[in-house]
Amino acid sequence: KGQSEVPQVGLVSTEFERTAGAKNGQGVGDDQHGWGVDGKNAARWHCGNPMAWGVRWDLNIDIIVGVAVDLTHRKMWVSTNGVWDETPVFGPEHIPAGVSVYPAVSLKGRAGVNLGPDFKHGLPTFAGTFKAWPG
Repeated sequence: KGQSEVPQVGLVSTEFERTAGAKNGQGVGDDQHGWGVDGKNAARWHCGNPMAWGVRWDLNIDIIVGVAVDLTHRKMWVSTNGVWDETPVFGPEHIPAGVSVYPAVSLKGRAGVNLGPDFKHGLPTFAGTFKAWPG
């Protein structure tokens, strides 16, 4: 609640180059190795290009962002406080075949991360069977 700025949540590939403590505003989705959503600006990000996203987060209250990924079909869905977008925010036209990905968050401030298996909100039911992140 009010403790993070410029939050971007999503995936990065194993080719992503981490920059700890970066002060340049770069985040998840700001290069070709990341795919992120940004509820502050209602945008999806990939290759540094913003794309429209119909969700805006109120950063003055606690929010829970969920990410579900179909690794086989290269699709990613996002939820806000348990409400899932039924349309993937990224699909195979954005995520290349054969790429290895992992969850990622970039922000200025504080946030908590839960990779499961105990989630506050349910997993999506409209696009197959989802389970906790492998590994």
